[in-house]
Formats: sequence, structure tokens, C-alpha cells
Amino acid sequence: MQPTSNAPALSVSLVIGARYMFFAMAPAILLDGFGFSPFGLALFFRIHRPVLRGASRTLPFRQCRRV
Repeated sequence: MQPTSNAPALSVSLVIGARYMFFAMAPAILLDGFGFSPFGLALFFRIHRPVLRGASRTLPFRQCRRV
């Protein structure tokens, strides 16, 4: 491994680890902290999944038009 790539590799691995921890803790926080029922939690993720997928698909097209 090259010494110049250690800092970027470390920062990327920390960001990926933080994202995994967020997604692992989100159900517990929503159930206990916000008082969601298990059905409400499933409905919450079911509704937001198509929204996030659509946003991630349209973002590259918006960025290409600006250039």
C-alpha cells in the first residue's frame, strides 16, 4: 500500500462504517425513541425507498445538464 493513499482510504472506510452503523441503529431509534410500531416502521421504509431511489436516479442527469 502506498503511503499517499492511506489518508483517503482511512477516511472512506470511516464514512462507510458510519453509514453502516447509522442504518443498523435506525430501526432501534425509530422504534424506541420515536415510538413507531413495527408496522409503522415497515411502512416508513416502504414509502421512502422509492423516493430515495428516484432521487438517486435523477441526480446524475441534473448534474450533467449543468456542465
